[in-house]
Amino acid sequence: MLFIACQQAGPEGGGGGVIVKQEVSVTIKPSGTMSNFTAYNANDFSATQKVQLRCLLYDSSGKRVKDDSATLNDFSGEKTLSYTLSGNESYTLVALAYYGGSSPAYTVSDTESLSSLTVKQTTEHKSSDMNAVLGYAVESISPSASSLTVPLQSATSLVYLEWKNIHAGKQQGGTTYPLYGDYQATATDFWGENTYTWTITVEKGASDSEVIIKNLCPYFAKEGWTADKGVNIFTGTYNATAKTITLPIQETGLSYGNGQYPISLVGGRLDGNLIYYEDLVFSVGNGTLTTTNIMGSLCTEDESEDAGWYELFDSGIVFNSKETPSGGQGEPDKYLIIYHNNDIMRFDGRVPVFSTSLAEVNNNSSSLTPASYTGNSIYGLVFLFPGQFDIFGRAYTEGKTSVDSPMTKVNLMGNNQYVFSLECSNMSITYSKGTLNTKSDILIPSLKTWKMPSGVYAPRARGKQLEITPRP
Repeated sequence: MLFIACQQAGPEGGGGGVIVKQEVSVTIKPSGTMSNFTAYNANDFSATQKVQLRCLLYDSSGKRVKDDSATLNDFSGEKTLSYTLSGNESYTLVALAYYGGSSPAYTVSDTESLSSLTVKQTTEHKSSDMNAVLGYAVESISPSASSLTVPLQSATSLVYLEWKNIHAGKQQGGTTYPLYGDYQATATDFWGENTYTWTITVEKGASDSEVIIKNLCPYFAKEGWTADKGVNIFTGTYNATAKTITLPIQETGLSYGNGQYPISLVGGRLDGNLIYYEDLVFSVGNGTLTTTNIMGSLCTEDESEDAGWYELFDSGIVFNSKETPSGGQGEPDKYLIIYHNNDIMRFDGRVPVFSTSLAEVNNNSSSLTPASYTGNSIYGLVFLFPGQFDIFGRAYTEGKTSVDSPMTKVNLMGNNQYVFSLECSNMSITYSKGTLNTKSDILIPSLKTWKMPSGVYAPRARGKQLEITPRP
C-alpha cells in the first residue's frame, strides 16, 4: 500500500515537499534453520519450547527503527510482518529465531545500531529438547518493494557428544593394568547383522615375547568351541617397544569336510573388491587391546562357490581389561567432555562474525556419572557457533587428581554435524564429521556401521557350520 504525506512550508519559507511511504509485507520462514541437519529436520523436529522470533529493522545509517517479537509453535511455522518504509535508501532487516523458555539459550543486546548488535550464547546452552538452535537472516529491504520472503538459515553446528565404554573403569593417578588376564569386547560384525560380547584370555607363553590368546573367535565361542576343549587358542608375538601383539594366520583347531578343510584365524585388509589375508595385529594400550586390521575366520584353502567367512569384523575392536590395575585412585566420579567454543555472534554488514568472550579457564562441559548409566554409549547434543573448537575428555574424582585426554582442535562449520567420542577406557577423543539418518539414530549404541561395498568378496559360509568338528 502506498502512502503520500504533504509537508507544509516552514515559517522561514523553507521548502515543503511530498514524502512517499510504502507498506512492505515481510514473511519470515524459519524452516531453513534446520534443513541441512539430516538427523533433525524442521518438519519432524519436536521440542517442548516454542520458537521465539525477533526482527530488528535498521535504516541506511544503521540505526534501529523497529523491533518486533513473535512466538511460533515450531520452526516449520512462519510469520508475516508489515513495515511502512519511506525514502529511497534501503533498510536492513535482521531476523533471529531460537527456542525460548524459562532459560533461553541466547541473549540479544546492544540492538540500537546494527554495528553493535550482539547475540550471545549463554553458558547453559544444552538441553534435551535442543532449545539452543538459532536461525538468522540479514536482508536488505527497498522501500519500493511490496512484499518479501525471508528464509532463515542455521547459525550453528550440531555437535553430538558421546561417552563410550563408560564402565570400562579408567583408573586415575598413573594406574597400570597387567598385560595378562581377561579382556572383554563388544563388536558388530562386518555385515552389520550380529553383535557379539565376549571375553578373551591373554596368557604368557614360553618367553617374555610369546603370548597366548584364548577364545578370540566369538562365533565359535558362542557355539561352545572354547579353549577348555582344546580349540580357539592362538599364539602370537608381543613387541614391548612397539606395543603390539601380532598373531600370524593360524588354525583355530576346527575343520569341516571330514577334516579336509582346516578353519583358520586371519587378519586382513580391504583393497577394492577383495580382502587380502595378513597377520592380525593388536595395538596394546594401558588396559586395552585394539585390532588394527580386519579379523575373521574361514578356510583359506576352500575355493568352492559356497566358501566364505564364519565371522568377520572391521578393524577397531577394543578389548578392555577386566583385571584390577595397580596404583591409581579408583573409578572416576564423572567423565566430562569439555569444550571451549565461540559464544558471540555479531554482524559485519550482512555477514555474521563469531567470536568468544570466554577465557580458557571458563570452558563449557557435559558430564555423566558412570553409576547412573547402564548403556555402552551415551549421548549429549548441543548447537554451537562455528569456528575454532577445542575439546578434551576428563576423568574426575572429587578431591583427587583428574586425568585429561589431549586437547583436540577442530574448526566447526555451520550447517554441519559432528560426533565427538570419548573412549573412557583409555581417555581418548576421536571425532567424525558427517550425517545421521534419523533422530532415532542417537539411541543406537554405535554410530559407526560399516556397510560392505557392492562386489566385496566376503560371503558368509553357508551350511558348513553344522559340520564343524575338532581338527584331528
